[in-house]
Amino acid sequence: MPHANLLDSSAIQALILCGPGVSLTTFTSNPEEFPKALVPIANRPMVWYPLQWCYKAGISHVTLILPKSSRNAISQALSTNPYLTSLPSLRPTILTPEDLSPNSGTCEILRMQEVQACIKGDFMVLPCDLVCDIAADSLYEAWVTNEAGLTSGTYSSNRTTDTGPRRAGLGVWYNTKNEEIIKSEEKDLIATTALPNRLAEKRPNSVLASVGNLVYSAPMTTVKDIIDEKGSFPIRHGLLKRHGHVKIRTTYRDAHLYILPRWILEIVNGNEKMVSIAEDVIGWWAKSGWQPRLSSKLGFDLSSTAANEEDNENPNALPKRINLRDLTSSLSLKSVDSGKKATVNLASRVTPGTRAESLTRKHQSRGDVPPILAYIQPKHSDRKAEDPASGIIRRVDNTALLLSTSLQLAKLHGLDDLKNAQPSPFVHAAKIAYPAGIKSPSTVTSVDCLLADDVIVEERAVIKGSVLGVGCRIGRGARINRCLLMDGVVVGDQCQLSGCILGRRSRIGSGSILKDCEVQELYTVPPKTNAKNEVYMSSEGLDDYSGEDMAAVANG
Repeated sequence: MPHANLLDSSAIQALILCGPGVSLTTFTSNPEEFPKALVPIANRPMVWYPLQWCYKAGISHVTLILPKSSRNAISQALSTNPYLTSLPSLRPTILTPEDLSPNSGTCEILRMQEVQACIKGDFMVLPCDLVCDIAADSLYEAWVTNEAGLTSGTYSSNRTTDTGPRRAGLGVWYNTKNEEIIKSEEKDLIATTALPNRLAEKRPNSVLASVGNLVYSAPMTTVKDIIDEKGSFPIRHGLLKRHGHVKIRTTYRDAHLYILPRWILEIVNGNEKMVSIAEDVIGWWAKSGWQPRLSSKLGFDLSSTAANEEDNENPNALPKRINLRDLTSSLSLKSVDSGKKATVNLASRVTPGTRAESLTRKHQSRGDVPPILAYIQPKHSDRKAEDPASGIIRRVDNTALLLSTSLQLAKLHGLDDLKNAQPSPFVHAAKIAYPAGIKSPSTVTSVDCLLADDVIVEERAVIKGSVLGVGCRIGRGARINRCLLMDGVVVGDQCQLSGCILGRRSRIGSGSILKDCEVQELYTVPPKTNAKNEVYMSSEGLDDYSGEDMAAVANG
């Protein structure tokens, strides 16, 4: 059954963007047959996770936006894959815009005629590589509650579009400092201010406690470029003047999960230079709340190309200098000067506790810009320790994250051994789907392994902390540790694999020792290969080993 607190299915729709998977190219080099959206995360197709997330919330209008080259493969998977067909009452619409290309930005996608026609009202945008255990209806509730609490003055209700008053937006950011830190994972600098206390007090146990008003957002790569160029990171006086207390975080990442009002299409349509929702729409929207000239130019109306000298500056270059080298992952602007506990100088008639609220009321009276809200994922220590995936939010857009997230989900108990009354939505029916396939004596650590159906493990093999897809074959005496094996992989006798990702129906020759390697689907690694940090992508292995020779490679 769907989640108990359903959204009004007519109130909002979801757009799931299914990109080409450039950062997963080892496994997505043939998008016509195996696009990124079907790459398995813990034995489930990647796109299952956002679809399940929408289904659980009762969102009935879901659209998959993808290239034409991927349409047939995904259509077939929606009809035949057991995980995708198990989602009842949810048959998403597939949309393949004519002008969609692998290089299309998210704003460019929103401007496409086919996409504009399918958006009927307020909408969610999320990527196909998002694994999220935060209930969609909870985020929606936080958005609606803030709407109710802020409508009285945050922006003018008489500024309407064809669908009604201009609403706020909401985005999601998650902490990259999880159980396992992935160095290659992207990060953002985000600055937020607190919402009025009365909103969180109404629902103290809701996600409202983690929602703030976003006032600045930029990728850390951009921030570092600015620091390298200028020696420090400039902050505009306008931000400090507008907000008495700002919290900056540098280890969080934009999940690219947004609740957007339909009027935002006016902004995107009026600005062809906008490419990315995250960097252009959200970034400019956040700054417009405290830059009067920018907000006036936006109107919220970015179609105006006339700009004064101040507004033509680099949007990330702001005059008050603060050295980010001294920043921690979370910081208040009250103490930005390293070595000193400085405070923002306020007029004698203004107390620190009332500064932000007084400025907010002043801003609200102007009724100019709807806010962009930010859900900031709580720290891992604040979530359930007994559930490895409790509250998980993570983009899985490179191979390191694919392996890490799959192994994290593999630690969940199976339904057949579950003691918790409310299991994670990501649990499998059983950790080892085919126990009879494990021949004795052999070792499989079920606490951190996940083995799909029809997996055969020969004698004296040892498998620890790994995920094996349907139909995998593991040879005698093989050692597999922290690996992800997709469907149909064959591992020969006496192999030693650690930290590897093996594509569908790939084969590893007997006696091979591989560490932190990637192997493309159908590729055959010759026997006794010893390699580290290698990526095997060519078809040379198939040319050299075929037919009966393939079986000989696997069996030694």
